[in-house]
Amino acid sequence: MCQPSAAADAKTCRIAALPVDGLRVDVSRQAVHDSASSARVWVRTVKPAQVMVLVSVAGQERPFGPVPSTIESDLTAVVRVHGLQPDTRHPYRVLVDGHPVPMPAGAAIVTAPAPGAATRMTLAFGADFHKTGLWNRPLLDRIRIRGNSAVLLLGDNALDDRDNRVGLHCSDYLLRDLSPAWRELVATTAVYATWDDHDYLNNDQSGIPSRFTEADRTAVRRVWTQSWNNPSYGFEDRGQGIFFRTRLSPCDLIMLDTRYFRTKPG
Repeated sequence: MCQPSAAADAKTCRIAALPVDGLRVDVSRQAVHDSASSARVWVRTVKPAQVMVLVSVAGQERPFGPVPSTIESDLTAVVRVHGLQPDTRHPYRVLVDGHPVPMPAGAAIVTAPAPGAATRMTLAFGADFHKTGLWNRPLLDRIRIRGNSAVLLLGDNALDDRDNRVGLHCSDYLLRDLSPAWRELVATTAVYATWDDHDYLNNDQSGIPSRFTEADRTAVRRVWTQSWNNPSYGFEDRGQGIFFRTRLSPCDLIMLDTRYFRTKPG
């Protein structure tokens, strides 16, 4: 996933992948913009690797990285990109261990307008993709083709009631990353996400329900932070929550966390 920037045990999350043309290729990428001139590109590889991003800026391709994907990061790497032009489409490529990986057609970082610039933005928002919705090509293609500046996902985005089974949380995100329609969307459109009950633990659950532990909540949060490309995640110095605030040109975006700190079910 590629996002613009604003200011569990990983060993249980592995999946086998077959070589393509003799190379092991990445599973997914996301891009988001942090500001009018910077962005973050999230990449998941199939083994520990060095990830570089090549971005077209003013007609020249500029390299960023490398950033390692590791077992500890669940094979994800976030490459920070800077020096971009405001309100501009910047095509980009990804290299894994020096090898270019297949990219969806039209993969680009589209930066926000400069602060104070007169502009018009289109935002898409919704919830409850669960697993099957992420493979709904007509729906995802419609979102992508509209040319939204960003997509806001409000919960139940990829998981279905995995409780504290961290390996299944990971496998659901890997299933998401294998969806061609999802890969095409997040390679061209900034996506921001928060969770709800079904991608937290289970139906109507929040906080630390009975039969769960603080370690369970910590593990689920870790998988979340490794699987999305948000600008920040809750109280990062304490490792608590996933809420965040960022700026999308003239808009303040505040994404709530209605599960981690909640004390009453519902």
